[in-house]
Amino acid sequence: MKKISILVLWVAILSACTSKQADKTATATADTSLVTAIFPKGNAIEGVNFNGTAYLQRLMTDSKTFDVVVSDVIFEPSARNSWHSHPGGQILIATAGKGYYQEKWKPIQVLKPGDVIAIAPDVKHWHGAAPDSGFTHIAINTKVSLGATEWYDPVTDEEYNDYKE
Repeated sequence: MKKISILVLWVAILSACTSKQADKTATATADTSLVTAIFPKGNAIEGVNFNGTAYLQRLMTDSKTFDVVVSDVIFEPSARNSWHSHPGGQILIATAGKGYYQEKWKPIQVLKPGDVIAIAPDVKHWHGAAPDSGFTHIAINTKVSLGATEWYDPVTDEEYNDYKE
């Protein structure tokens, strides 16, 4: 727990030190309001493990010293990743918009800025933006020395649309 607290503090300090006005980008949500991003937008994520448009900006990849990878991920409305798990676990910190998170066989949770999700190792899950909003989160992949992300089936429209308030 102490390591996680130190890591979260480190991410906060990093974001405060590296955010420059020139590097800030604006992300439009479905309600046309603008959200100022802390980090540059990053590159569009391509491949079969994402449905919709999402962008990835790696913030830290020093896995030898800290055994983590830290990324900023921006999802356009309705974008989501496929079911997946992490051998070392993952921490998500919601920073903008409205997102969805779901573990296999559990209900969808809505994520808002400031929400933190600690995902235990090998838990099958997915996350992404709600249909009416873009969504941004910081993803901290922990104990990456235990192996790469394990990808499974895409989240179906039926699964994605199963959110109940």
